[in-house]
Amino acid sequence: MEPELDLSAWECPNCGYANDGIRGFCKGCRKQRPLPKRQPIETTPPPSSRRPRAAKAPKMAKPPRPAQTSDSTYGPREIVVTVLVAVVFVAALLTAIVRTTDHTPSLATGPASTPSASKWDPRVLDIVQFDERRRGLQFKHPVPMDFLDSAAFDKKVSNTDSPSANQKNELNDAVGELRAVGLVEGTPDLQAQENKLAQSSILGLYSPKDKRVYVRGSNLTPDVRVTLAHELTHALQDQYFGLDRIGDSSDGASTAFRALAEADASRVEDSYVDTLNSADAKAYEDTRQQQAKQADVPDTSEVLVDELAFPYVFGPAFVATLEDEGGNDAVDRAFKNPPQSEAQIVDPQSYLAGVKVTKVPAPELRSGQKRINKPHDVGQVSMLEVLGSRLPYEQAWAAVKGWSGDQGLTYRENGKVCFASDTALKDSASADAFEGAGKAWAATMPSVSVVRFSPTVVDFRSCDPGAAYNHPMPQPSAFKTLSVRSEFIAGLQKSGLKHAVAACVTDAVIANVGAGPFAAIGDVTDENDPSLAPIQRAARQVIGTCQRTTRT
Repeated sequence: MEPELDLSAWECPNCGYANDGIRGFCKGCRKQRPLPKRQPIETTPPPSSRRPRAAKAPKMAKPPRPAQTSDSTYGPREIVVTVLVAVVFVAALLTAIVRTTDHTPSLATGPASTPSASKWDPRVLDIVQFDERRRGLQFKHPVPMDFLDSAAFDKKVSNTDSPSANQKNELNDAVGELRAVGLVEGTPDLQAQENKLAQSSILGLYSPKDKRVYVRGSNLTPDVRVTLAHELTHALQDQYFGLDRIGDSSDGASTAFRALAEADASRVEDSYVDTLNSADAKAYEDTRQQQAKQADVPDTSEVLVDELAFPYVFGPAFVATLEDEGGNDAVDRAFKNPPQSEAQIVDPQSYLAGVKVTKVPAPELRSGQKRINKPHDVGQVSMLEVLGSRLPYEQAWAAVKGWSGDQGLTYRENGKVCFASDTALKDSASADAFEGAGKAWAATMPSVSVVRFSPTVVDFRSCDPGAAYNHPMPQPSAFKTLSVRSEFIAGLQKSGLKHAVAACVTDAVIANVGAGPFAAIGDVTDENDPSLAPIQRAARQVIGTCQRTTRT
């Protein structure tokens, strides 16, 4: 039986601080709220304690990265990173980045790097031991670390070399492909935008190639120690399970594995932050809020922000479900038998039930069509992002909920860059919804075809409408709404609900209040904001029903 949620105001038994009911951790001492007693629900459960602001970019639309010119330079998809994505509402102003350690009595300074892996840097031994305890694994050997100033770190995570002629052509093709699927307009400089995003958002990284941690900052302030707690968890993952598969691949399995790895490190990071003393907790939150302001990149294409944010937005609910099933052992099993698609990350129950991804042949090209890149899967969330560039969340999400597999490719026809995908749906009713949404999307674009190839397979093709073409995008985007949905589910799980019940409650709330008001909680920074009242009422009304009717 599901535990009922007590979300009334509460007094911390540890320090006596009076907390608002939406808080899962004491604002005074950072200790977790005691487990709820069984009693009627009074208010709504909190959304998740972090909210990177959007979903992941479609892999079909991934801009090609110009070739690296130095072994010491990594792009965001080639490393496992600590990312600052946004400041959001929940229990406090928190961030989608790594969190920190037990305590930091001083601003310990020292050498800028630990070149040898023969022994641990003594300044981080407490973080190492914490990670081992929380993760249930012991390091097989020490990990070297580099503490870099901002200029050196920016160089590490970006590529400022001028692209070659071939690379310029690839970037132009990527822009054409993104325009073809409705995700950008005009002629954005993708390389410059991606560099700016990386430099403003990435706080630390672990390189599976170098077996080394790189951190922005030379002083072991609370925020730097948080970053280490996250990145050292990646090093621990690499020593036991291997992170080499996290690379520049654009397939669904790579995306899903990345979400698993990042969410696993984030839960360790969250636990580490929760042990901070009050002074360090305040210093940490102050620093993160300032960094979040600096990380706002409004002139960067949302598709790039979404791509960077995906693991942090959708991974936590997936890993929380695994942990609920069997603790660290269940997470370990997932690393050994990882999820294979975005859909399995969004719906962890499908992964646990062993639902397989349907193998779909690549779209066939006709005379006059020349393939630009090799076929690849697109993904449920990625296709949602495409449809959501023109359609409201309710229609776009209903169209892709029945997703079971796909294949896509980019091709050239009559001098234009075009994109084609064949999507398999779980049944004909799901295919009806997808086909209908595809045709509604096609009506907003000048050169699109949507064809039902079989009872459960729909072919979708679109060509670049050109730099001058523009069309308003629905606000909030379908992807912002889906991301808030995932984080709301994760918040409910932290409060004690199983994933299936949490998803039932969340979807019922969205249906009751509408996607717009629901997604707007992602912009709230005051827990007394009156716009939360409809969310609270809707949740109160459905929690009991979902507990009674949902199988877990």
